[in-house]
Amino acid sequence: MNPHLSWYGYEDITGDSVEEFIFKVDISGSTFASATGKWNMPAVNVYLLTYDASFAIPSGGQPADVTAIGTSTVTKYLKWYAEVSAEKKGIALYKVVFTVNTSDISKVKLKKLNVPGVGYLDGSSFEQDVLASSIKYTYTLSPNILYGAGYVERPVNDPNEFEFTAAVELNMATNDTLQATLNIYELSPAEASLSDQDSVILQEAS
Repeated sequence: MNPHLSWYGYEDITGDSVEEFIFKVDISGSTFASATGKWNMPAVNVYLLTYDASFAIPSGGQPADVTAIGTSTVTKYLKWYAEVSAEKKGIALYKVVFTVNTSDISKVKLKKLNVPGVGYLDGSSFEQDVLASSIKYTYTLSPNILYGAGYVERPVNDPNEFEFTAAVELNMATNDTLQATLNIYELSPAEASLSDQDSVILQEAS
């Protein structure tokens, strides 16, 4: 937010295979302090976000299994949410993956999914992979690096529910049972990949 910052990013400037957060400061327009013979440098305040190693989907943030769905085409909402362990902490979210254990695309379709800090994304925003025994929908915020990740943070007095609600269109056959799984991927300060997941059962019958 400082107009004197002309560029910022993550680069490995120390050669240790770990990227550092760096920025350029533009001093054009700064005044010259004649009394000292030196330039008046702009002050740069750096605000840091404390990493939350305990970010996870709590027991209350897991949707209940859905039964008696029937064989008609219907949309069901699967309401997941995650929690940040304390105020003024957060995580770097870089990928969200929604998976259903069927390869039959006629039975299930991801219509939309809420990504904290981004909002509800249409299913077409996700990369769809049809595998031998599952359909996987992937939304990537950043290619496994901190720069470009989505920062989920908990301010003071925040309700602390970061929703990952999914709207799923189902067209199930008689006695079908499916399992839908949400995977949340985050990065540690050293750019190590961490994840949390939860699954819900979807049943055609009671």
